[in-house]
Amino acid sequence: MSFSADGPANSPCGVLSPSKGSSRRFRSRSNLDWRARHRPALELRVRVTGYSQFAEKGIKAANANGDNFLEVPWRGTDVVMHIMKRLEDKLCIPVMYWRLAADGIVFDPITPVAVHPFFEAKKIVGVAFVPDLVLVPTHVVEEYVTQHLPSGTQHQWKALPSSSTASFDLRERATALFNLIRPHESASWEAYIRQRTHADSILRATLDKYTGIPLHPLLVQIHDGVKSTLSSTSLRLDEQSAVADGVVPLYFNVVESDDTRPTTLFSEAEVLTRIYSPTTSAAVDVHLKYVDETPKDRTDYSFRVIYRIHAPVIRTAVAQHETYPAVGQNGWLLLFELELDAKSVPENKWGPRPADVKKLHESLLGPPHEEPNALVNAMDVGDTMFLLLAAVGMSASIPTSKEAVKNISLASETGLWKVCDSHWLGRSIRRACGSTTQDTQ
Repeated sequence: MSFSADGPANSPCGVLSPSKGSSRRFRSRSNLDWRARHRPALELRVRVTGYSQFAEKGIKAANANGDNFLEVPWRGTDVVMHIMKRLEDKLCIPVMYWRLAADGIVFDPITPVAVHPFFEAKKIVGVAFVPDLVLVPTHVVEEYVTQHLPSGTQHQWKALPSSSTASFDLRERATALFNLIRPHESASWEAYIRQRTHADSILRATLDKYTGIPLHPLLVQIHDGVKSTLSSTSLRLDEQSAVADGVVPLYFNVVESDDTRPTTLFSEAEVLTRIYSPTTSAAVDVHLKYVDETPKDRTDYSFRVIYRIHAPVIRTAVAQHETYPAVGQNGWLLLFELELDAKSVPENKWGPRPADVKKLHESLLGPPHEEPNALVNAMDVGDTMFLLLAAVGMSASIPTSKEAVKNISLASETGLWKVCDSHWLGRSIRRACGSTTQDTQ
């Protein structure tokens, strides 16, 4: 069944499809009235109207009173598809033919409503507020977005626009699309183009969730931290932008701190970012896992960052997020890990040796080159290490001298999390980058 000029066609929608535990018997009017009287006063509901005359006609036909809207319940545990299925039961038009939208944003059916800013803003304790959604037929989704998305409300991540090219050379196409800088020869440019385009679309979908409202503080921290890190290098401004545009957050999930931890924003966090090289057909994944329950349990603290090199990129699409990425599996390598023992003493692990850091550096910026203006020379290995950390939200300066004070907070300007031994972390970075400075404990 689909939308047509005559509205939705007839369908076997009169057949009951009761939910688990429900009865197939007709309930008496008095029983229905009793249920209405005892329904929770603050039941969460959405009101859905139609976009286009066909959607409006379908909704009006499904409303018993002939009104131009339908209401269905929603819960904090729903994904958008749950709401769509409840609406489908009333509308009798399969969900494959339409989407739900609001404020110019078309919702992905698999989006959990608990984490989407639109629904979270409507779930106000003590207020029976009904958010308005729009049913948009799939063939007019682009038209709806164009007409309803307010100008200037869409968050932008990239600094440089893509260019068009008529060339069939894959390296030239990649250069035009992603503003590459003196890219090297490679047989993997086609996979690089297709995968990076897919990664950009994932990030775009995430940014669109925050259209018209402030961006999530973690995304702000990543974006601004990467820019700050690159500004301290010898790269030109356009080169800084080209490198920054290749930093693509793919996944993040955070748990905000409670009142027992007022100085940090998160008590748990997981972040996955892919950094695409601006000069080779390679990429590097960076994954952060953070848990801090120390106010409740003084030893329940861990902070781990791991990385993985794709040199070159082989897959044509971004693989599904790994639930529990582990060092030694699927190419993952340890960058560092911080934990506390039973006496709250830091137990720290560092991964890469100087040769490993050099490999990371050259994977992102190209092999050694005599040209002084080459990217691999404009950024040193320390800059690359800071870029990896900034890509997952660790953007504040890390102590890099023996005079640095222990236990200062990373990302202190937003207080995202704490590092139990940042002095050790700074010292480990210096050693991995080949510093011969003698550090004191």
